[in-house]
Amino acid sequence: MQDASGRFKTSLLKDFEFDKLHEDVAAIFFDIDGYEDQDLYAVSGGNTSKKNHLNYQDRIYLNNGKGSFKKSEKSIENFTTSGSVVIPSDFDNNGDIDLFIGGRHIPH
Repeated sequence: MQDASGRFKTSLLKDFEFDKLHEDVAAIFFDIDGYEDQDLYAVSGGNTSKKNHLNYQDRIYLNNGKGSFKKSEKSIENFTTSGSVVIPSDFDNNGDIDLFIGGRHIPH
């Protein structure tokens, strides 16, 4: 992660390092948990792994407000389809953010 001085802090990336085998094809920063900071939703896709492999599971990383991210294990249901896109919007006009998550293809 790059700080305001232009330096990179790799100590903040522990959960990202653990998930490095995922092929991230899309990502969006927005306030997922309501703490007024930018959390990260990462879409996993590609064609490297077989159909329904755990590497296709999307992930959410919650920001602690200081630029350190922790993977949220409970935020996303188990959905191991090769993804393509994530678009946040208030689709149902109820004041909160909904996500459109699009798939891409069936691997192999």
